[in-house]
Amino acid sequence: MTLRKHCARRVMMAGVASTLLSVAISQHALAQEETIQEEVIVLGIRQALSTALDTKRDADAIMDSINATDIGTLPDNNVAEALQRIPGIQVTRDGTGEGDGFQIRGITENRVELDGRTILPAGANNRNGSTRNIPATLVASLDAFKSQQADFTEGSLGGTVVVRTRKPLDTGFVLSGQLGVGKDSDVDDSDPKVSFLASNSWDMDMGRFGALINVSYEDYHESSHQLNVPSWRGWRNERNNFCDAACEANPAGLEETFHAVPQLVRIQRPFDVRERTGIDSVIQFAPNDNLEFTLHVNYNKFDNFASQQRTVIPFRQQGFARFDETQPFTVATVTRDPFIGEFSDANGTQKVDEVTRSFILEGTVQLSRPRFASNFSENEQEQWNNSFSMKWTDNEGTTIDLQLSSAESEQTARGYNFQLTTHDGNNRAGIPSNTPTLNYNFTRGGEFADLVYVNADDGLLFDFTDIDNLSFFQINGNRDDFGPGEIIKEDALKLDFDFEINENFTLETGIRLAERSAENTQFRIRGNNVNILTPFGNLPENVRNYFEFETDPVVPDVKGNIQRTWFAGPRPFDFDETTAMLVEATTFVNQTYNTNFTLDLEENFSNFYDITERTTAAYSMVKFNSDDFTLPFRGNIGGRFVRTRVNSIGRDPNAWTNLQRQLDDPRPTLELISEYTNFLPSATITFDLREDLLWRLHASKRMSRPNLDDISPSLSLQGAQQTGTRGNPDLNAKESSNFDTSLEWYFMEDASLSFAVFRVNLSSFFKDQFSEEQFFVNEEDRMNGVLTDFNIRTQVNGPRGETKGFELNYQQNWGYGFGGIFNYTYADSRQPDNFRNELNGSILPLVDTSENSYNLVLYWEGYGFEVRAAYNWREERYISDGDGNIDLTGWTEQLNAQGQPEIAPYTVALPQYEEDYGQLDASISYRWNGITMRLNGRNIGDEHNRQYTGIRQATRLLQYSGTRWEFSISAALD
Repeated sequence: MTLRKHCARRVMMAGVASTLLSVAISQHALAQEETIQEEVIVLGIRQALSTALDTKRDADAIMDSINATDIGTLPDNNVAEALQRIPGIQVTRDGTGEGDGFQIRGITENRVELDGRTILPAGANNRNGSTRNIPATLVASLDAFKSQQADFTEGSLGGTVVVRTRKPLDTGFVLSGQLGVGKDSDVDDSDPKVSFLASNSWDMDMGRFGALINVSYEDYHESSHQLNVPSWRGWRNERNNFCDAACEANPAGLEETFHAVPQLVRIQRPFDVRERTGIDSVIQFAPNDNLEFTLHVNYNKFDNFASQQRTVIPFRQQGFARFDETQPFTVATVTRDPFIGEFSDANGTQKVDEVTRSFILEGTVQLSRPRFASNFSENEQEQWNNSFSMKWTDNEGTTIDLQLSSAESEQTARGYNFQLTTHDGNNRAGIPSNTPTLNYNFTRGGEFADLVYVNADDGLLFDFTDIDNLSFFQINGNRDDFGPGEIIKEDALKLDFDFEINENFTLETGIRLAERSAENTQFRIRGNNVNILTPFGNLPENVRNYFEFETDPVVPDVKGNIQRTWFAGPRPFDFDETTAMLVEATTFVNQTYNTNFTLDLEENFSNFYDITERTTAAYSMVKFNSDDFTLPFRGNIGGRFVRTRVNSIGRDPNAWTNLQRQLDDPRPTLELISEYTNFLPSATITFDLREDLLWRLHASKRMSRPNLDDISPSLSLQGAQQTGTRGNPDLNAKESSNFDTSLEWYFMEDASLSFAVFRVNLSSFFKDQFSEEQFFVNEEDRMNGVLTDFNIRTQVNGPRGETKGFELNYQQNWGYGFGGIFNYTYADSRQPDNFRNELNGSILPLVDTSENSYNLVLYWEGYGFEVRAAYNWREERYISDGDGNIDLTGWTEQLNAQGQPEIAPYTVALPQYEEDYGQLDASISYRWNGITMRLNGRNIGDEHNRQYTGIRQATRLLQYSGTRWEFSISAALD
């Protein structure tokens, strides 16, 4: 355990001890205060916490809840950010610092529902429902179920999050609205935010009728500063004459020393303009007390207009770094024992006693031309979630609940990526070669690097601010608006029956039929020769004026000699304006140099798939309770049977020959069918040890299906990186066995202390499998018969993994308006034994899981004021392995088909980590005569995110997202 981890745990345990001590000291005083204030109507933070606590206490499940008692009082920007306040849930953030994905007890595969039905994700690469797209103001409460029961729809390994919206027959008359404005510290623009809720119910001769509409809109600008090294990959030593004695001793001529170098470095400023719109409408009709009809239409739209200006510093030319061996190197070396089978002959005899991996942290790279890139995109996501339900209950305790639902998620995008670069010897104006040489230094660890270019001819510093040193280099882009883009649909029928046998037993049974489909078609824009290499100063004035010199430096407070300003395209991005500029540029090149550059629109066949997944599920469950014994208890036991049938259509990867194809030259398709069944038993029992003390026990078997794009048979190649991914239609569902127990003490009103222990055994797992294959990179290579090596990643069914740990949760109103919440989660996870850290041999944890995390919330309310401060912290997490290198590593000897021994290389993929991250958010509000003014601050401490590859000196990402402030005024009539 590191000193920092040890200190962090000591601080957390001390905080828990002092908090528990305050419970004992203050109970008597608090009881007195409750007596004094018993006539006071509780509002605001305390009311929301009290309602959520009652939900948790009364549930027959291990769960937690967040409640928003009034429009706009849910304290976070979206549902994902609200979930981080729940014990056992850890949140990941996107490139601008906004909450995005989440894990429950270290598990990423979780289900999100809207009032009991599916919320579709924003893309087929994610089974989790999209929570970022749902505005917080549409939410009445969030329930996070960590235990499973037979009537829950399958699809989660960690838990199920249910987003509950308001219903008019429950809400009655409410008329409320909110106006707000927000600002990110890194941008000049101010952002509007508005929401409106109208609800009412009427008693009529034919029954009760209710209608509700809830509308939310926000437009916000966000930005961050980033220093990014997406991949540290192996350097092919034998091509660069950098080989040690171990390399020479290798019988296969392969290397036993793996030297990792950066693939490229990006210094970038992402700017995002985001528009989030949400509409929730409900109509209810109850002819009598036994029958109720509900029509629910939910619509969410999330538009993202992204502009990313960057300097790209490549370290590789044709896949390999070219080092100047006359200059000094600084190498960090890591050694370990070999894995089983590593450096072994066909008899299993280990030939190497020690494995060495090294990082070249300082050196000089030749033939590395920098590029100034402008990446622009317009991404639109629309989600519909519609349902019609009927619920009938007779006077004998029988209930029939029918729900028909239809959900659709559609995503379209269009954008450009174009680059300026330095001249080379073949530029079209005949300007002499002026290729710089890069001196780099990553030895400072937590700081960034020195990245200094000098002129290769005279050793002088290269001037990026001189436009005469630059050429217009490359154009490409994509347009989904010519096709359907990416569309995901799900239609479902759910029918549930409840039969009350007696006051102690209820039998529940039901079926669910669903069909989910995913279709993706993408078009891309590529010049018929991507390397234009026209001197920038020779281009027409309109083209030159499109670019401007960035004067706002990137990460000005980070040490390191790097290029912080450059030429870039405009903000905000206008697709039509950019198209006109590129047409003018290519027209000029064709007229001046007698060339034939075109901006062709072609289908990106590698991203095509059409997948249909049909599921049939049936369940039976018994709910029970008894007060007749010394120890009262309640709970449920049951089982769910699920059959899944998948039809996958994609482009045949065996027919893949190059990266560029015209629309009139379609690829043959490949259709594959797979089918599997799962039986999922579950049981939960709650013992009332005392009136204020509950003990819960839970066990269940669960499943989660693979992402839809992971089962597409198509092959996707990334030509610049010489990597690719291939789907695997034979992937089965992941399965887990979950065991939970919790002890919950409700020691006084609005107060609780709970402790939960959990264990998740993953009986099946997905792992990456690498292969080296050859393809044509472009049409010219295809015509000349030039093949390029590609490293292809495929997911296959793997062995077991696990996560185990505990949660501690404390909540109390201390009196005089003060209160607090503290929760801590410990999650010890591990992947299968053969999923190991390439550098030290340790077993890797589950992706995105932090071993330690905690939340601390302090609040005070009184005299109309509410003040809240919330700190969320999570320890270092394993993100993923980087790009693998097939032929740059060790070897193993195996027998071929003829029984002869042969040497086979294997893949080295270096692990990537995100360091500890903590964020402070706060809010203050004042309520007067139904009007509330609120000020929210996110990331008040201006914390930054840092990631690394393998060792801490090998920086992967430094991201500074800044602070965001929002001010709002809301009013309500009820």
